[in-house]
Amino acid sequence: MAQTQAVEVLGIPHRIQGPRFNAYVEDPHFAQWLQSSFLRHVDCVFEEATGRSPSVAESLLKRRIPQPHYVDIDPTPEERRILGISEHSSGGAAIAPASSPDVYEYVTLDDQIKRETEWLRRISATKFEKALIICGLSHSLSIAFKLRSAGIAVREVYTYIPYSLLCPMRH
Repeated sequence: MAQTQAVEVLGIPHRIQGPRFNAYVEDPHFAQWLQSSFLRHVDCVFEEATGRSPSVAESLLKRRIPQPHYVDIDPTPEERRILGISEHSSGGAAIAPASSPDVYEYVTLDDQIKRETEWLRRISATKFEKALIICGLSHSLSIAFKLRSAGIAVREVYTYIPYSLLCPMRH
């Protein structure tokens, strides 16, 4: 009988993934929650990290014995060129830079579909029983739907947003 693969998907702001991510914000609560809620129970972690090693999750895994398998599922800029994915498939800017820290963001849908299709290929090519997939917030549901359509059980989809760190209140 075939072994059932199961995943949990965790959507997070990229800013908390690790020191090599743009505008990194250190969040010790994220590392604690990741360790206690997920990393103890999986044999593989897939992460949208785009070569920005080591992420918080990867660093935590390196301390665990036995060490779970870690896969950066996002294509590097060189791999994106080969796969026909634009190097800049998303962006954004400040809305009112002189008076507000607020920003807008956008994604190029066709490029995001190609990226997630490649993620699914990399996940499907890896042997695991229970895995965690860490990705940006905007990917969490769409990758979960793709995984389920490919026959991989998706147990839960979580989002983690440390508002107090990312959006501090001014008085």
